[in-house]
Amino acid sequence: MASGEITIRDATLPGGPWRNFAGRAGRFNKEGDRSFTIFLDPDVAADLKRDGWNVKFREAREEGDEGQYYLSVAVGFAVRPPTVVLITSRGRRNMLEDEVEFLDWLEFDKVDLIIRPYVWTVRGETGIKAYLKSAYFTLHEDELALEYAELPEDRGPLGIGVGKDEYRDYIEGEIVEEEGPLAIESGRRR
Repeated sequence: MASGEITIRDATLPGGPWRNFAGRAGRFNKEGDRSFTIFLDPDVAADLKRDGWNVKFREAREEGDEGQYYLSVAVGFAVRPPTVVLITSRGRRNMLEDEVEFLDWLEFDKVDLIIRPYVWTVRGETGIKAYLKSAYFTLHEDELALEYAELPEDRGPLGIGVGKDEYRDYIEGEIVEEEGPLAIESGRRR
C-alpha cells in the first residue's frame, strides 16, 4: 500500500454539500469535522484506489452525463494544522482555523493542494484517509472586484454626508443615579 503525499494541481472542488470547511454536522459527519471533496480524473482515481486511498464513484444523475470519481479530504487542525492560503489580486492571505469556513461559499479560478495520507487499520481492514496538508485557493474575482481592488479598506464608522465629529443624531449626556430608577442628565444636542 503506497502512502506518500500527493499533489493535485487545478483540482476541481464542487460546491454545495461537497464542501464543509465550517464543520457543520450532517448525514455523514459529526459537528466540527471539516472536509471537502475533489473530483478526480479516471486515471488518477484508478491509481489512488489501487494504492488504498478511499476513492468513491458517483453514478451519473441524468441521461448523457458521465459518473464522477471523487475523494473526500479531511481538514484537521488538532494534530497537524494545514496551510490554507487564499490568493486574490491584492496578494495572499494565510487563513486561520476560524476563517476557513468562508471557503464553503467562495468561487475559485484555481485550486492547488497537497494531501497527506493517514493509514488506518480497523478489524483487519486497512485503507488511507486523505488529510489536507496545504492548499492554495485562487479566488475568482469579477470585473468590479478587480476594478476596486487597489482601494484601501475603510473599517471606520459610517459618517456618510457629515464631516468629522459632526454626527447629528445623538445627545451628549451622562447617566447619574438618583433615588429610584436611573436618569439621564442631558447635555446639548449636536
